[in-house]
Amino acid sequence: MRRLILLLCFLIIIIPQVARAEHGRELNVTLFSDGWAHVEITERVSSQEKNLTLALPVDNYEYLMVINENNIILNYTAINKDIFIDLENSSRITVIFQTPALTSKKGAIWNFSINYDADTTYVTLPPGSVMVGVSETPDKVVKIGDSLSLTFSKGNVWICYMPIMPSNLSQSSPAQPSKPSAQEGKTGTALTFNFIYILIPVIIALAALLLYQRGKRKSGSDQLDSDEKAILDELMRRGGSMYQSELVKVLGLPKTTVWRKINRLSEKGLIKVEKSEKGNIIHLK
Repeated sequence: MRRLILLLCFLIIIIPQVARAEHGRELNVTLFSDGWAHVEITERVSSQEKNLTLALPVDNYEYLMVINENNIILNYTAINKDIFIDLENSSRITVIFQTPALTSKKGAIWNFSINYDADTTYVTLPPGSVMVGVSETPDKVVKIGDSLSLTFSKGNVWICYMPIMPSNLSQSSPAQPSKPSAQEGKTGTALTFNFIYILIPVIIALAALLLYQRGKRKSGSDQLDSDEKAILDELMRRGGSMYQSELVKVLGLPKTTVWRKINRLSEKGLIKVEKSEKGNIIHLK
């Protein structure tokens, strides 16, 4: 009887853990210095499932994209926080987006807060930031370059952080200036007038340069940036067509960046995107 009770207790404990492992969800958040966040939600799914409904942690997001384990972009429908994904026999999906809704700022302190149903949460702070408060002790803290990466075993997390103060700023009070003599006052006045005469043409030249640059930006707003030119050059070298995954490897750019550039080139009518079982194929028009 005692063995039976122990076996039942073991099953009660282990079965939810197995189910959790089969459908584990990871949340990966990278914070930027302007308060925006790059978010990736990865979830394992059954290959027999046809569709999946997933709730996002925010309803204010941009550059939403869903890919599977083979980096194939999946079809979805987004309604506020809910997205309805066509799985297409996938075993793992990753939802990618960017949002400013996870952070707020008060003075010099930034606050990141998220409450989401995740098994593991990874948060990477902006480069050069220090953590000044956290909801609980992280399971792991790793320094990657100038950034801190924190790991938590759940999705309910808040972190306060701030950029490191520049070394040339001092907390001590400034020294009081001494009173100048009459001769120093005359010299200072003469230097001031000379400085003004020199400064006026400099200001005029800078204003003309700014107007020129503004006109240049307006006239070149429809031009291609360096990444878009690199994509078109690579397509021409490959005979006009290649897989999107090959572009990512050759250019060495993040997948989300390449996808945004492809969308812009497609909107300009320079390329077209063809879906296939092995991934998206990009064609020159």
